[in-house]
Amino acid sequence: MVAGAVIGGATGFAIGGEDKVDDGILFGAFAGLAAGTYVANLQKKYSTDEARLEKLRADVGKANAEAEATLVTMRKVRDQQLSELAAARQANDAAALQAEQKQAAANEAEMRKTISGAEKQYSELSSTRALKLVDDQETGIDPQLNELGKRITAMRQIAETLAADA
Repeated sequence: MVAGAVIGGATGFAIGGEDKVDDGILFGAFAGLAAGTYVANLQKKYSTDEARLEKLRADVGKANAEAEATLVTMRKVRDQQLSELAAARQANDAAALQAEQKQAAANEAEMRKTISGAEKQYSELSSTRALKLVDDQETGIDPQLNELGKRITAMRQIAETLAADA
């Protein structure tokens, strides 16, 4: 995930200058998924079922927190971009409008990458649903996964709004 954040930060800087680095870092966080399956990594790194379950629950909580932070950033980027597009249209400035449309397309592309990363992370975490980690106890992460799914849906809606209004 760190690699994704670094790439996202660099992309944010390239797209929007220094003030967009933080946005890029949040977008990139979901894109930086580790190689291999999540379940295999759990089994390899954590020797007891209890430790695996604790790590799994912590990871789902972290994914939800990152998704919420990403949503906040995506909303800010969308709102700012739509405001800039509206201003260019109102001023009837074709060059400014073209530049804003190009920026909107770049922002949407970054959002789509973020969404793809979040979907991959959701899929990896979902693959653990049926695991019996502690005394035949299921993981119990369904409510948190449902929240993550709702956040991913909200991310898609933000990207679609930006694409439709650009």
